[in-house]
Amino acid sequence: MTINTVTLQLSISSKKVFFVCSYRRSGQTRPEYEGYCEKNNDMLEKIYSEDPFYTILTGDFNANNQKWY
Repeated sequence: MTINTVTLQLSISSKKVFFVCSYRRSGQTRPEYEGYCEKNNDMLEKIYSEDPFYTILTGDFNANNQKWY
């Protein structure tokens, strides 16, 4: 499975800042969705092990909720 995620590490005033942009395609099966979440969790754990000052997580997660419409 392909995970469409780009991670950028910046150093601003000697502080680590991570910028993550991720895309989850709509219509994924349950196993695909779980794989996407697992890979992103693994990535976030690696980022947090770097003790960042900020982590900015953005993207299109194709999350749907009837209350949003």
